Amino acid sequence: MAKLRINLLGAPRMELDGELLALGRRKVIGLLAYLAVTTQPHSRDALAALFWPDYDQSGARANLRRDISRTRLAVGEDLLLVEGDQVRLEMQHGVWCDTAEFSYLIAQVQAHGHTLRSGSPPLDEACMQALT
Repeated sequence: MAKLRINLLGAPRMELDGELLALGRRKVIGLLAYLAVTTQPHSRDALAALFWPDYDQSGARANLRRDISRTRLAVGEDLLLVEGDQVRLEMQHGVWCDTAEFSYLIAQVQAHGHTLRSGSPPLDEACMQALT
């Protein structure tokens, strides 16, 4: 299975198996980023309304179809899943996203009782290592 790496902290950068993806259109980059950050399926209607709010439903869905097709060509059908009316990114296998990793590490630190605010317990070695 292909390995998709999505970096969103800073300028968006997406790589597939170590090669930079040239996605071209900002909406394609936005679609991939949105699916990676939300980590859940979305209906075609919701995505069309989100990315093309000034279009009628027919035009918005046509644009979404085109951009889903471009995205699937770029990342593969095994990573961008379209099941009926639902579109999702397969996050469990082959996808890494820096924002998801960041959220995970912060949750790990908070699980130790750290709030990253003054007055909270000092970070232990494991938490310091997780955050660096």
